[in-house]
Amino acid sequence: MPTDFQTLVAVLRLGHKYQVSSLSQRALQHLAIAYPSTLQEWDNRNETRTFPLIKNFDEEFQLLRAAHKFSASWVMPSLLYSCGSYPMHVILNSQVWKDAGDLLVEKNACLLGYAEQFAASLRVVKFLVQPNMDGCATESK
Repeated sequence: MPTDFQTLVAVLRLGHKYQVSSLSQRALQHLAIAYPSTLQEWDNRNETRTFPLIKNFDEEFQLLRAAHKFSASWVMPSLLYSCGSYPMHVILNSQVWKDAGDLLVEKNACLLGYAEQFAASLRVVKFLVQPNMDGCATESK
């Protein structure tokens, strides 16, 4: 059943606060569909998602914080990737980021993911701009 971001976060928090595992599990299922653990599921997530695509850092960082708080480790890689896809100035100027003051684990994970994603992108670009090596039998040729 489709839902929205605010409902998802509210149900996740209520389920945790009042120890109603069925609520928490249901919310985590929605989260796992939107932030899957395989590339094939990631590619198909827009067709399978149960809440609208999130297009701002504040909401994705809130989900990252919730996933960390509720030990939903299986969605962390996708959420970190998604959070790391925003420009650095968007991340640092985000109100949720500023309000998160003492959440060093989440902030550090987000920034580390950003740096690793940026470095990986540079390696891919460097690889792609290398001259064509057709016919090259060995690395030293």
